[in-house]
Amino acid sequence: MKEREFLEALDATMHVTLNGDGGDIDIDPVMGIKITKNKFVRVSCYVTYGDETKKFKNDKKLLKYLESAGAYENGEVNVKGIGEDKMTVEEYEAMLEFDKLDMAGLLEKYLPLADSFSLTCAYGENRISEELAAEALKKVKEKSFKMAETEFMGVSEEERKKLPPFKEIYADIENEYKNYCRQNSTLIEANDGYACFTDVFSGDRIYSSLDELWHAYSAVDFTGTCAYILDKLKKAETTRPLTEELDTEENKCLKDNLINTEVTFCWHCTQSSELSKVFYIKLNEDTVNWLKQFVSDYDLNLLEDLAFYKKGKLLFSSCTHERFHTDYSEDKN
Repeated sequence: MKEREFLEALDATMHVTLNGDGGDIDIDPVMGIKITKNKFVRVSCYVTYGDETKKFKNDKKLLKYLESAGAYENGEVNVKGIGEDKMTVEEYEAMLEFDKLDMAGLLEKYLPLADSFSLTCAYGENRISEELAAEALKKVKEKSFKMAETEFMGVSEEERKKLPPFKEIYADIENEYKNYCRQNSTLIEANDGYACFTDVFSGDRIYSSLDELWHAYSAVDFTGTCAYILDKLKKAETTRPLTEELDTEENKCLKDNLINTEVTFCWHCTQSSELSKVFYIKLNEDTVNWLKQFVSDYDLNLLEDLAFYKKGKLLFSSCTHERFHTDYSEDKN
């Protein structure tokens, strides 16, 4: 990898591995925030080679050290892996090219593959039906449980054998949460439904000895907040059409090609305690022309978080505000 590209990689990732004469060289950039531009900048690097770890703030000194270790010569850095997934240089460069795709590039890539897309917006402080509320709560409960269970399965088998099955653990934590809420109802009301239950995980809790179970406490805490929000919205005075954002002249083609609408706390790119609506829309000439009005997927505003699908399978996911997008078109799962 060229010197310039290597230094740019250090500015954009948290780990790089190089091939040195004596084995792997691990570089861990330290990021800080440059207040004037409100962005992350690299302030130093920790370099581990053999049994020694050195700190470098100066790139020239870093490159000189890498040269002495046999990982840098004639402007080329011998990069073995980039990021926690240890991408090859080729994979990393392909990722950078994908990151640069604008709306025209995305449509060129996904139009031959996709048959539908989705856009997301906030639900707002509007009344919700019992049916939609039940569906939203069921989905967030299932997803939160699954995420917490996945983290728990990362615990060694020896540790898991000391504990009850995860479903039983989770049920115990849910009961603990209910008791906690009864004792802290004033706090929860003042925090708009947030119980701060996870914050007491390290205290005198049933399962506080195993760090991985923090995720279970967090999942129960989060779903409890979602349930509070839904109960509140079921009593809201304001009533709005579910497809209100599509009931405008400029969005008419979206309404005409709407497949269905989902009310949810979790969608393809994130999970949030702000209730949202996801509109699933047919991909055709009219809706493609609607998408073409935006320079990139990051320029979407009221309707955002673009995603493409083929027969319900996610091919592409974009997170508008966070300004990142992900390709799932080759995902075999």
